[in-house]
Amino acid sequence: MAKIAGLILFILSCVASAQAVGQITFTPANPTSNDVIVATLPPQSNGCQYPVTVSGFSISITANYCGGAGAIPISSPTTTIGKLPAGTYSVVWTTSSGTSSATLTVAYVAYLDPRAPALSLTGILLLVGTVLLGGWVMFDVNRYRANG
Repeated sequence: MAKIAGLILFILSCVASAQAVGQITFTPANPTSNDVIVATLPPQSNGCQYPVTVSGFSISITANYCGGAGAIPISSPTTTIGKLPAGTYSVVWTTSSGTSSATLTVAYVAYLDPRAPALSLTGILLLVGTVLLGGWVMFDVNRYRANG
């Protein structure tokens, strides 16, 4: 009977350690490929470093215990994920208390290089004038040919 009770306690402790530890949120709320993304993690009391690992479309954030006299609860720890290419990412937050997961969608934003050449107003007017002049010349040539 004691072995069965021990087995039940072991199974319950495994289930308890795999419980969700809270919700992960992201700033900005709707990130683009140009944004630096910051994750706000669920409150916990056993970490002071939060390394981020990005592998494909999977992001892993882990609470590393730094030691010390006692665990001081942190209300909402944050960690910088950084800029990500557009896509949908699976984010997993792991602590000694359990794990939590979230989905992060990053939208694509086209980047316009400010050094890219562009037409000024003068350039646009010259282009329109050239097209109009070319059209007038073609009209005049065709009229001349038609009249012989």
